[in-house]
Amino acid sequence: MKKDVLSVVVVGFGRMGKRHAAAYQALSNFDLVGICGREHQRSYAESHFPDAEFYLDAQTAITTTNANVVCVSTHVDSHESLARTAIDNGAHVFLEKPVAQTLEESEALFAYANDNRKKIVAGYVRKHDPLWTAFVDQGKQLGSPVVIRFCVDQPSAGDEWQVHQSILKDSSLTFDCAVHYVDMMARICGAKPVGVFGRAVRLHGDPSLNGNYGFLSVEFSDGSVGSFDSAWGPMVGTKPSSIITATGPGGSVSIVSTPNRAEGEQETRDVLVYEPGMTSESDSRDAETTQGEDIADTAGEDAFVLQQRYLYDCIANDACMDEHYRDVLTSMRIVAAADASVIKREMVKL
Repeated sequence: MKKDVLSVVVVGFGRMGKRHAAAYQALSNFDLVGICGREHQRSYAESHFPDAEFYLDAQTAITTTNANVVCVSTHVDSHESLARTAIDNGAHVFLEKPVAQTLEESEALFAYANDNRKKIVAGYVRKHDPLWTAFVDQGKQLGSPVVIRFCVDQPSAGDEWQVHQSILKDSSLTFDCAVHYVDMMARICGAKPVGVFGRAVRLHGDPSLNGNYGFLSVEFSDGSVGSFDSAWGPMVGTKPSSIITATGPGGSVSIVSTPNRAEGEQETRDVLVYEPGMTSESDSRDAETTQGEDIADTAGEDAFVLQQRYLYDCIANDACMDEHYRDVLTSMRIVAAADASVIKREMVKL
């Protein structure tokens, strides 16, 4: 395919849709021609993306713009149908995570894209974040087995809590949130997942919603273990908290938030910290590595921009998507097993 500018329409204009729209606008390889959202989102769209036509109906947005790419950033219950509509209209698809409500639907959707010679890129933004890429690269050097821990609480209230509640109507917290974290686990240890244990807790008291606390633990064939847990809602607190660390025979590596002393910038910044472990000669040693020192070529670039550049390259170069689809399905298989474990209250073998 000739490397021309690709027209794109963003369907779903919540927090993620806005980030994707901004990424398309920042890249000369894309022409943002349309945005589909709710009426109360119109003024924001028209003020920030004045060249994009605003639509209230997804089907109309896809068929009227006839865009080369459709970015689907709606809730998961509409992902599969909108992706198929886009493919039927001749478009490639960027599809937010999780790509569908079940593993089987996801497999069928990828097969449908292949049959129609179209690309689907799933929104696993961590794969394109320079800091997370450095984290994975450092984690691979820690030896085997490795213990990987991700705790990523997301306090929410008001409109944000309403968004979280709407997600919990259609999906478990771990199915929605953990897919790209377990993808990071698999990349670090490089081994096959063999068993999953999951738990969910309702802290909100609404029996119609899935639990707003989720936990899963993954065992890998080399003895490595990865764990993820997260809580959403107003009861979680006022500030997001996180533990992102991998520990192996060769030490540990973590992503930590540190005070940002630069005037005019945000209060904190995330940095990569490697600790080789304590020795008899010293209590501890550490070396801080920032994005710029680890990956100079992409330092300072937004991960959402890098993600959409990857999408463009896949389309322009007619890339084989088998590995991407395989990674996505592996992560979905793990979180689906965690959901099954919640019901069975026992480990699920893969």
